[in-house]
Amino acid sequence: NSEKLAFLKMDRKQQNWEMFVSDRVSGKSLKILSESDENGWLDNHGQIRFLNDGKIIWVSEKSGYKHIWIAKHSGSSSWPITEGKWEVSKIIHVNEEKQTIYFTANKESVFENRFYSINFDGSGLKLLTLEAGSHSVRVFPDGNGFIDSFSSLDHPQKHILKDMNGKIIKIISETDKTQFQVYDWSYPKIIQFNSTDKTTVLDGIITYPPDYKN
Repeated sequence: NSEKLAFLKMDRKQQNWEMFVSDRVSGKSLKILSESDENGWLDNHGQIRFLNDGKIIWVSEKSGYKHIWIAKHSGSSSWPITEGKWEVSKIIHVNEEKQTIYFTANKESVFENRFYSINFDGSGLKLLTLEAGSHSVRVFPDGNGFIDSFSSLDHPQKHILKDMNGKIIKIISETDKTQFQVYDWSYPKIIQFNSTDKTTVLDGIITYPPDYKN
């Protein structure tokens, strides 16, 4: 809306933020959203989308996990779109006509970042990148496909053209593993170990020699 301007105000301690919509001519402002965390701090994720029907989609950690929320334009009511013991990393694309949000998250594993779609009402959650690993996704401007760039501990980077349902259209490029195989290099592995005081389990990555036997 060219007549309105939205802005976010956060206090210095990053424990409270408020979102306002202001009239560009009169300067009159209306608070539409706010969040607080008196026992911690809030991040400004910059993940806010204003829809044509006036609703607002944004990323929030109010549940204790980083998830996608939606609110009426007035902020009078809001509800989560994604939920669970996992976190959304980024909203990639919003298709308002189909009422679908595309985003990356670590739902499959905290060591991975994959691409998903979900309906505005929270139904129809779908994994669009079946390959294990960390995925970086670029959706085409018209929203009819995306380029999936990914790698994992076992597989070097690969770039694939896919449709919006995750179907592979074309492999654009992939890393040659010949040298890796010739020299018999080892794959890194994820390990877990206790902290010094034995109170916390930590994650790490280790690469063993090719002839190592546990």
